[in-house]
Amino acid sequence: GMAQLDFEIENEVWSVAQAENRTLCELVSGLSALGVKVVVSQKMIQPFMQYELLKCGIFPIERVSTHQVGLVLSISGAVPLSSLTVPSKSALGFVDSVQVSRIMQNKYYVIIKNKKVRISTLQICAVDTHAMEELRTVITNAIVVLKRFLTDSVLLSGGGATEVALAEHVRA
Repeated sequence: GMAQLDFEIENEVWSVAQAENRTLCELVSGLSALGVKVVVSQKMIQPFMQYELLKCGIFPIERVSTHQVGLVLSISGAVPLSSLTVPSKSALGFVDSVQVSRIMQNKYYVIIKNKKVRISTLQICAVDTHAMEELRTVITNAIVVLKRFLTDSVLLSGGGATEVALAEHVRA
């Protein structure tokens, strides 16, 4: 059979799994007491901990890329946790809301820090490097036009119609 490692905590015998679950419960309880409503993790959040978080009204977001975690930290002002101990109040970040949005089969989280300022992330994919570069250029140009429109509030009806007509002619 499998060997089990047991140890004693406060005169009680605990398995490693029980001790780990106890530590996770203490963390969740501490986060709840601090008023935390969302936990973001680069790693998978164990099902037991997800259950405990949800039970306390804390929404777990797992498997977030390093880049995305950086954005979340930047937007929220949070400090990354380096251990499973309850953080200080000053290490916590703040956002107004987190919304879940689905596009096709993909799940996206919309994090709003200030209802007047919105930041969006768009994940793009292409079949090859050339197509990706073309897509990146098109999106960059679209963002520049959108920013200009939001600051100047001027819109030229039919702008880009010539380019669309030329593109259709070239493809034909």
